[in-house]
Amino acid sequence: MGNLTLGVKEQTIFPEVSDEDVKDLFGLAVTIVTTAKNKKEATSFFDIIGVPFKK
Repeated sequence: MGNLTLGVKEQTIFPEVSDEDVKDLFGLAVTIVTTAKNKKEATSFFDIIGVPFKK
C-alpha cells in the first residue's frame, strides 16, 4: 500500500553523465517502501518528503 516506484528510461538525464562517455544506454528504477497502513498515510508521507503527484 505504501510503495512508490520511479523509473528513468536512460541515464543521460543526469548532468553528471557526459554524452561523450556513454557507450550503452540503460534505465534505472527506484522503489521506496514505507510502513504506511493505508493509501492516505502513504500519500501524506510522500507529500511531506516532496514527491510531486499530479492532482
